[in-house]
Amino acid sequence: MSSMKYKNNLENNNNKKIINKITIFILTIIFILLVFTLGFILGRLGFNAAWQNGEFKYSLKGRLYPEEKSIDFDLFWEVWNQLESTYVEKSLDEQDMFYGAIKGLVLSLDDPATRFFDPSETLEYEEEKAGKFDGIGVLLDYLNNKVVIKEVFENTPASIGGLKDGDIIYKVNDEDVTGIEIYEVVKKIRGEKGTIVKITVTRQDQELSFDIERDEVYVESISWEMRDDGIADITVRRFTESNISEFFDLWDKVVNEVVEAQPKGIIIDLRGNGGGYLDGAIYLAGEFLKKGDVVLYIQDREGVKAPQKVTRSGKLLTLPVVLLVDSGTASSSEIFAGALQYYQRAKVIGEDTYGKGTAQDVIEPESWNGASIHITTQKWLLPDQRWINHDDPVNPDIKVEVTIEQIKKGDDPQLDKALEQIKSEM
Repeated sequence: MSSMKYKNNLENNNNKKIINKITIFILTIIFILLVFTLGFILGRLGFNAAWQNGEFKYSLKGRLYPEEKSIDFDLFWEVWNQLESTYVEKSLDEQDMFYGAIKGLVLSLDDPATRFFDPSETLEYEEEKAGKFDGIGVLLDYLNNKVVIKEVFENTPASIGGLKDGDIIYKVNDEDVTGIEIYEVVKKIRGEKGTIVKITVTRQDQELSFDIERDEVYVESISWEMRDDGIADITVRRFTESNISEFFDLWDKVVNEVVEAQPKGIIIDLRGNGGGYLDGAIYLAGEFLKKGDVVLYIQDREGVKAPQKVTRSGKLLTLPVVLLVDSGTASSSEIFAGALQYYQRAKVIGEDTYGKGTAQDVIEPESWNGASIHITTQKWLLPDQRWINHDDPVNPDIKVEVTIEQIKKGDDPQLDKALEQIKSEM
């Protein structure tokens, strides 16, 4: 019995050893899989750890992409790794690569108004919206596939540096800008105050280069003058100031001065006006249209159209009005022009407008460290419910184009036609 008992105990011990080995093997496999999975996840999350100055330090950034997305995101990281391991320049800026990837994502929507701005671009946008920016002080136009200086503002680096109306900008910092989108050219010209930008122009078949030191430039959004012929000439360069209240106050000040001067007619110059606050367009329209008139419809992503009406009694309801527009007239300024044209309250003279009937929400969470995204969330429709876009902008009642030669000579055939029209209505 004792021998049999001994054998059974030996057999049980052997079985336990086998089971223990199997258990250890399985646990080892599980442990390896857990380590691999954890490593994969931490890699995705951007986990970094190091022993520095006798202290364990770590950082964790980002998060896994949403599970409901079926796209294989491994390609992104494979391309990223390829760039890091094979690109000729070893010192790549990961932050620039990251922002560049986000911009590419946004650009895939093929909507130039939906844009991602890095922190420096966001700051630049805010300053530009308020009329303050570091640049040289010129108004550009696009004629015959060429970037033309339409106006050099007084007492700016451009005027001091020698640039003139009618100069054709050929290069910026030795980079050919022929055929480039005008807003991209503007971006290349602007820069930090105190830095130098080299502008190469053609003037009377000569190529001239100017090294111009950028400075802070401020251009008032609204200005006006009373002409000797009794016509008030109001220029609205943008529908913004530091805030909407300041814009309203400035407009009210101008209107009060105009009313006091008792003009026989009014010309409003919207050329080069890239827009701004939609409420600004509605407010200005209320100066000329009847209370209750629909200025525009706002259409959301569900297709719901909300009318935006005049809610006040204006002071310029009866005077004849002519509006000047061109290809730089965009967004809110197009709404203002299109509404007055629809109600036959004003004649529109000049060129087809830009065609931007959309509004963007600006999203700028604190966690983005100054970066922002502008997302198109609305369409703007004129009172006839026509959506303004590149293929269907505001068309002038009287089309008058301007040539480069006329700009060089200081001629303004569009203004001349506006004066002719307003005098015929006085």
